[in-house]
Amino acid sequence: MNDFLHKFVGSLSAREKAAFRKYASMHSGGEQKNYVRLYDGLESNPDSGLHQIREQFRGESIDKYWSSECNYLFQQLMGSLSNFHRSTSPYRRLNQMVVFVDILLEKGFRNKAGKILRQAKKLAYEFEEFSIILRLIELEEDVLFREGIIGFAEQLNKHGQERQRIVDQIQNLNELRLLREQVRSLQFTESFVTNASRFPNIFDNPLLEDPNLALSIKAKENWYYIRSIREFILRRFDQAHIRQKDYLAFFERHEHFFKKSRKLPILSNSLYIATLNKDLRYFENTLVKLEILEKDPSQDSIYIRYIKYARLLDFYSITKSWDKIRKVLAKTGEYLHDYHQQMGEAQVGYLVELVVRSYILLDQYSQGMEWVRFWYQVPQLEVNASIRRIFTLIIYEELELQQLLGSELDSAYRELKKIDRLGPLETAFIQYCRLCFRHPGQKRKHLQELSRELETISCDPAANKDFVYFDFHAWSCRRVEQLKS
Repeated sequence: MNDFLHKFVGSLSAREKAAFRKYASMHSGGEQKNYVRLYDGLESNPDSGLHQIREQFRGESIDKYWSSECNYLFQQLMGSLSNFHRSTSPYRRLNQMVVFVDILLEKGFRNKAGKILRQAKKLAYEFEEFSIILRLIELEEDVLFREGIIGFAEQLNKHGQERQRIVDQIQNLNELRLLREQVRSLQFTESFVTNASRFPNIFDNPLLEDPNLALSIKAKENWYYIRSIREFILRRFDQAHIRQKDYLAFFERHEHFFKKSRKLPILSNSLYIATLNKDLRYFENTLVKLEILEKDPSQDSIYIRYIKYARLLDFYSITKSWDKIRKVLAKTGEYLHDYHQQMGEAQVGYLVELVVRSYILLDQYSQGMEWVRFWYQVPQLEVNASIRRIFTLIIYEELELQQLLGSELDSAYRELKKIDRLGPLETAFIQYCRLCFRHPGQKRKHLQELSRELETISCDPAANKDFVYFDFHAWSCRRVEQLKS
């Protein structure tokens, strides 16, 4: 509890901290209670260890009853936060209304309870809070039984039918949520799929044929996500672009159902798929929507900037906008240095990958080398292991770092073989770099051989999936031409 409590206090926003102090002052009767003093110690020493904070109270009752004092502070914090956030979402407002109805019924005020119950039910249907609706149906039945009237079997039957409709909607929503996770998992393990028949539950599922088979707005949101990602995984990027446009438009029509933060990954995917289709107009319009959210103080500005820099690096790379990519690289580098500890590991790894790729495209291998060192300090998803190894080999070979190249050749081969990622592309680069390592004076010859092999790989759907992220053949052709001069 102690470590958690320290982190929990540190997670509070400025407004939440102000609300807690107001809450504490209302309940302290003018005295400075132990839990307030403990809170002050935790809040004012975010970087100190707990033993140092506890030392401040040595010999006092806070120290003597440390665990119970920490537990009591946690209870008071939760009381304050519950009060502060009680109206910040329909779900929280509805939970409070359910408590009101329950208390009023217990005290015998059935008319007032019924009025609040009807208001709550209307709000619950409006926001598709299905679990709350089931509880409200139960409370409606309680009212009927408490009134003690005879002959309400017909009303109970209607409640039963209503309950079954809600249960069906919950089941439908859960099925689509499960499919969403399955397609998302497939994207992060396989990247792209060449044989859809291997995954019939995703690519041949009747539930995904018609949006009307999704029985609620929340279910439809999952339906649109699945359909978009499904096209992306099959590398039908033009169709994915259409589906993603539909998804974003659907979400914007029903934004009141969802937290604002739910829009961020939708905008990110929209920007990326627009990039793959080189749809500049749609990209710029979507970027404006992201920048509007960036100005919203309630949103995660670090995450928004991650999306922005990643998608700009993608777009400028594909459109070969070299001057623009240099400007974004400078901002991205500063951003990573300042905020990488506050970002998710996968986000850091992906953004560094884009930075390294950009420097390779710009033939600035020394700068790329600086980020390779940083890259290997970040945990990496297996699906990205091939790109990291190939980019590292390219940079070591281009900079003629023979000792590092020799070590990387052995390391890359072992890792990629172990995780079953040693495909034609990986093998081609390992063989090329091995030849360059052994015969550095024949680089142009080896590069020409690599280029011919990459051309063959680029035409093979089972082997060319990483060409979506980096056109290896185009890079090799450009390097061959550069070595002629």
